[in-house]
Amino acid sequence: FNECFDKSKYESQIREDMAEGDKLGVNGTPAFFIDGRPLVGAQPEKNFDDIIDDELAAKGGQKQASAH
Repeated sequence: FNECFDKSKYESQIREDMAEGDKLGVNGTPAFFIDGRPLVGAQPEKNFDDIIDDELAAKGGQKQASAH
């Protein structure tokens, strides 16, 4: 690890990933996308359920999201 870090072995790949994250609006971790809708940072389960339910309703689905 130290050798790779000291020699910046993966710096170009890291910069590419960071640029893609910036382009997508990711400014923290964790970051999730639910059908293109971003959810950044530690979020309660209800926020995931709400977005999933909205997406299902928009597509004519009847299911309720549940992690249980």
